[in-house]
Amino acid sequence: MSFRGDYRAIFALCVFSEIVLLPILSAGLEKKVVCRYVVSSTTKKGPGKFGPEDIPLDLCTHVLYRALPFPVWRKGSFYVDEGEKEDLLNFTNIVKQRSPGKSIIVTIDGVVDGGEKFSIAADDPVRRKAFVLAMISLFRELQLDGLEVDWEWPGLQGTYGGAFDDRQNLPPLLLDLKNGLKSVRPEIELWFFGAVYPAFFRSSYRVAEICRHVDYVTLFTFEMRDYSDKLIDVPSPMHNRSFESGTRARTNVEDGAQGWIDNGCPPKKLILGIGLFGRSLQLADPNKHALADRALGPGMKGQFMNAGYHPYHEVCSLLRQPGWAFGYDREGLMPYAYRGDQWLSYEDVYSIQYKVDLIESLRLAGALVQCIHFDDYRGVCGTRFILTNYIAARIKQIQPLISFAIQWT
Repeated sequence: MSFRGDYRAIFALCVFSEIVLLPILSAGLEKKVVCRYVVSSTTKKGPGKFGPEDIPLDLCTHVLYRALPFPVWRKGSFYVDEGEKEDLLNFTNIVKQRSPGKSIIVTIDGVVDGGEKFSIAADDPVRRKAFVLAMISLFRELQLDGLEVDWEWPGLQGTYGGAFDDRQNLPPLLLDLKNGLKSVRPEIELWFFGAVYPAFFRSSYRVAEICRHVDYVTLFTFEMRDYSDKLIDVPSPMHNRSFESGTRARTNVEDGAQGWIDNGCPPKKLILGIGLFGRSLQLADPNKHALADRALGPGMKGQFMNAGYHPYHEVCSLLRQPGWAFGYDREGLMPYAYRGDQWLSYEDVYSIQYKVDLIESLRLAGALVQCIHFDDYRGVCGTRFILTNYIAARIKQIQPLISFAIQWT
């Protein structure tokens, strides 16, 4: 057929046909509110006690159970502790009874001596296969929807138990886990808890490979400053600040999320961590309380956490006491307060607003609430779960990506 004939055929098709664009909302594209629950909160007494029956399941799309210890190596196999497994079973039963369709993701701990154990298992093909088989057995036994690998410091040797080859061994471990879990049920998801320090993209992660094998990456963007530098600072600044330089300047929420994207991870697989806690510092000089002034280390010991850490329900109570002066990090977009030799930074609705704005602008998968029992769950200062309510309401307003299919009629 000549070009003229082709043209007539196409014209006739357009005249006598109608193009209909059909919107398609792909499964899993709805934004997520992942509520992390730390199992030790169940064993606390008094106002700090918080059980699975207290989780606001109407606000959480997923519940992240933290955590199962790394399995024990014995006689050529890995075994999950039976007591820990029973606790997880009880938790799962309560959540599923309350909300049968709620997704439960369990974390395998890589913090308490887990770094070395992950490193050995990833490097040794025999142990790697045994670890995958242990996870397959766990998921066949329990009604779980996903596994989060919390190997926080791969490649960091010494204190963190890492090895030089961790960076290349991590992706094959994730691939084997993915294939093993999918063999149990295709819908089981594999997650990874990822740090956002700039150096990690060179020393610890092959980002594109990691994101090829996992369904989601939960980002460690809720605490990006430690006490070792002895400087006054907020834990999770949104942006680079004018008083910072080098890698520290790039260690912030925005650059952390963008770093994963720039290194090859699809934004739709990234879940931004938001901390529902405050962090206190002891000032070196009570008269010097500006950002980047000197601090001696962690601040006061609260009622619920280690020295220097305070759940939001304690923060809001503390700040109702007299004597506090208030400040604001105008570049990092976080509030703080100081009284005497104590300096306290924290998240509130206004600082969280900017983090949810980032989720929307970068088209990330959603938010990780770190942790659900840190919120004002008893309504001590007013609205129960005030921060989680805000996050859930904002996330729900974000429109998911919609693709279109062409249908001829």
